[in-house]
Amino acid sequence: MVERRLTDLSKSMTTPRTSIYFYSTAVGIAVIVFISLGYLGLPLWIDELHTSWTLSGDYGSIHERANAGNQSPLYFYILKFLVNITGHTESTLRIFSVVCACCSVAMLNWFCWKYKFRLFATLLTSLSFATGHIQLIFALEARSYSLLTLLVLILFCISADRWTTIGTTDKRQKNRSFWRREVLWLIVAALCFYTHYMAIPAIVSLMLAHLLIRPTSSTKRLKLVFVQACALTAILATQFDTLESIYIHRSQWGTFIRAQSATIQALMTKLPIVSLIMLPLVFLLVSRPKLGELKPLFRGALMMAVLPYLTAWATTRLDWINWFFPRYLVICLPAFSLFCGICVHAVDRHLHSTALTICLTFSSLAIFLTFDSKVIDSYRQGTITVKTEHWNAVVKRLNESAEPDDTILLAAGLVEDTRLPELAATLHTENITTAEYCCFPLFGMYPVTEQLTIEPVSEYRNSLKLAAKLRTTPKGWLIVRGYSHNKRVKQVLGRLFGEDGFIDHRLPGKVNLYSFQTLE
Repeated sequence: MVERRLTDLSKSMTTPRTSIYFYSTAVGIAVIVFISLGYLGLPLWIDELHTSWTLSGDYGSIHERANAGNQSPLYFYILKFLVNITGHTESTLRIFSVVCACCSVAMLNWFCWKYKFRLFATLLTSLSFATGHIQLIFALEARSYSLLTLLVLILFCISADRWTTIGTTDKRQKNRSFWRREVLWLIVAALCFYTHYMAIPAIVSLMLAHLLIRPTSSTKRLKLVFVQACALTAILATQFDTLESIYIHRSQWGTFIRAQSATIQALMTKLPIVSLIMLPLVFLLVSRPKLGELKPLFRGALMMAVLPYLTAWATTRLDWINWFFPRYLVICLPAFSLFCGICVHAVDRHLHSTALTICLTFSSLAIFLTFDSKVIDSYRQGTITVKTEHWNAVVKRLNESAEPDDTILLAAGLVEDTRLPELAATLHTENITTAEYCCFPLFGMYPVTEQLTIEPVSEYRNSLKLAAKLRTTPKGWLIVRGYSHNKRVKQVLGRLFGEDGFIDHRLPGKVNLYSFQTLE
């Protein structure tokens, strides 16, 4: 019986069967679905409230509201269409991201099937993506990053077909296939861009890979990349104003993505470099298998995994453009899993060593789950994605207790509210002022009543400025997001109004509500 099982395992490794990819897909999707069940119905946090606010208007307002939050519009148009059918709830907003993550797992396994990856390479590719902590965070949130990951993966698969297709001898058929693929590549690249502007580094990485590794003459490669660059420049030009605004205000991201955070340790730990890049590379260097037709896939996956990652680290380290942050690095995640899978497949195929293949697979997976992903511990503690912002409770208390003439100060902790003292009445976008934009948390899924007037503030970041602001507001409410901000605000309220002059409503999570009144 044991010998029979070993024989079956050996056959599955040497001659991949379709069932391998089906079961691998099922396992990866099952992991995502199982974990997502405990998170879909939780209250939205502030970034998700931007999504909700963007969808709360009509289709004509989506583009401007998305741009106000430095987002591309495509994701919001898709989600608007879906919630019009399913209803506007926490679960319906998030389920689309879960579906995109599951589709990414299916796409990865399709890639493994196309290039005939063997058992362990396929499983490692699927599981390293499905159980990745960063991937799971955005698979469970109503934001565009899960869709972006899927589209970038599709773009890579089209690029891989470009790198590995030898072509037919029929020149007419060859040209037709060539242009069909290139047009499709540009369409998907445009979809990536209109899903999130952080797709640009991934697109550029794939263009560089095409320039360096495609098996055609350098002249043909240069011509094609030039055409692609022109087409993509035209696409970027349609969003020039938004991109210019993001660049001008890039220092805002330095408030939470500091240059000091871009350390060597962070470079090694922010994404699974050790388990999915370095360890497989060590095995390749030691075993030295012949890559053959895998070589362009190997180089392309490595370039898309490493180039955006190193660029993000370097520009943040130089304090120029600070984007070395998990949400902006999702464009690298599919390439990390694919690179590791390609390495395992190369070792398995050329050395025919079951022991070495198992050693590499389980070493990578063990290091990944224990140190890089920590998905098991995070799942047990319920901290895969920490949604501890109960804006629904804040709005419910305000709608029940606040009076129309009360002043409601909103300290939302947005990077944009730092501009309020100088630019509150200035247009943030064509029709939305900076002050209006900073009020979006209270006008999305959890809206305050129309009788209440909201005033966003930035003074909460400094005790002296906050005290000066509160002296001009003898009676009202204060909403504060962030544990450190809450601690500072509570001390200022105590000094100004006394212990009996304000009420700490002690709401759960890191968004708290205070009511205050000067005692006669």
